[in-house]
Amino acid sequence: MKNSIQVLSVARCRVPILGDKGIFIASLGVSAPIARADLDMVESFVPQLQAAAEEISNEIRSFTHNT
Repeated sequence: MKNSIQVLSVARCRVPILGDKGIFIASLGVSAPIARADLDMVESFVPQLQAAAEEISNEIRSFTHNT
């Protein structure tokens, strides 16, 4: 029960990091206590998270194809 209470008081957002052939391998995200940031604020980071996740995904795919 303690964990569910903590989850309810956190705003979070995640985007996927994809490996070879578009297979999900990880996620990149941000989270913050509701007292400091609401969901809209956290979601405002989505474009930056998506860009970073795409860069990471490209590096992973590049590494995979070069080995």
